[in-house]
Amino acid sequence: MESPEKTTFNIDKNQEHGILLEDEPIENLDSVSYPNLLRKIEEEISSLREERGDGDEDYRVKILSRKEEFLRKLTDQNRIHLADILFGTEELILRDKKAQENGKKAESVKIEDVKFQQEVAYFIENNEDDFNLLEDYWDLYDELFKVEHNKTIVRGETLKHGILAPIALKNILDSKYNKNKDGKKKNRMDFTYSTPKDDVKRSIDMIAIDKESKINMLIQVKGDAMNKKELAAMVRSKIKFSGNPKINENEEEKDLIYVITENKFSKRDTSIKDEKVNEFNGGCADYMDEHGKILKEGGFKTIGVYIYVPSMVDGERWIEINGQPHPKLTKLISDLLDIKLADIAKN
Repeated sequence: MESPEKTTFNIDKNQEHGILLEDEPIENLDSVSYPNLLRKIEEEISSLREERGDGDEDYRVKILSRKEEFLRKLTDQNRIHLADILFGTEELILRDKKAQENGKKAESVKIEDVKFQQEVAYFIENNEDDFNLLEDYWDLYDELFKVEHNKTIVRGETLKHGILAPIALKNILDSKYNKNKDGKKKNRMDFTYSTPKDDVKRSIDMIAIDKESKINMLIQVKGDAMNKKELAAMVRSKIKFSGNPKINENEEEKDLIYVITENKFSKRDTSIKDEKVNEFNGGCADYMDEHGKILKEGGFKTIGVYIYVPSMVDGERWIEINGQPHPKLTKLISDLLDIKLADIAKN
């Protein structure tokens, strides 16, 4: 006679006192309004901050765990993207805190910061026509950066300028090169963000390819608020006046747009006074060392474009919250770029 098979009962998290329990249904947030979704995200992050212990690493794990748990409540990709970048804001604030304590920011951390900025930029571009959503997004973004008052508020504003300026430049170039006079679209220029590693190590934010003029543009964009006096000095200093006269002996003289030709790419050019532009020039040289063969295919030339794109001037918004540039900014950048490129064509 065969012995009966043994039957075992494994009591797990879904079973209590031998009674099988059903999984609790996961709340679905796809159907709630965006304002309510943002409110729920804010509540989650506020709860995280209240429960925070002393250890930064433990807090990072909690952020990632809570984010993963929250994302399971969503299937809509745009909502997933929104939640991801807002939880990512809390991760970035934590990375900044650790970097300040360490006295410097590691390259790997800088790369993570660039990834975050690019993800926010993609979200802004994907939702550029939903002004109400972007207004609510930026309001919560600003609120999250109030955690340590002025210090983090300034950091948040700096990041915001850095996110919106490349989008605005992309929109300016798209309008300039990819639209006919009658407004019809054409495909003259392509754009891509650089890899986060190239952004950090080579100071290259984005790459634009002008297929008609056969020019590759390696671009570094600096977005910032400035006043009219600063802007006027940057416009006049090296563009409208020959000989580069001093605007003010006590102020550092900068150009709004620097264009560096391929034959001038150098890892150390002492003729460039602006150290940041010098770093960018070295980055372009390094990039050409690695990708020059591909970039030169089809007779293409490569230039470096280091450009300041003011997001605010004397408190007036020159870049909207969806990355759309003010007509003043569009005309300024377009006209100055024409002058710069014309100068290159002569030489």
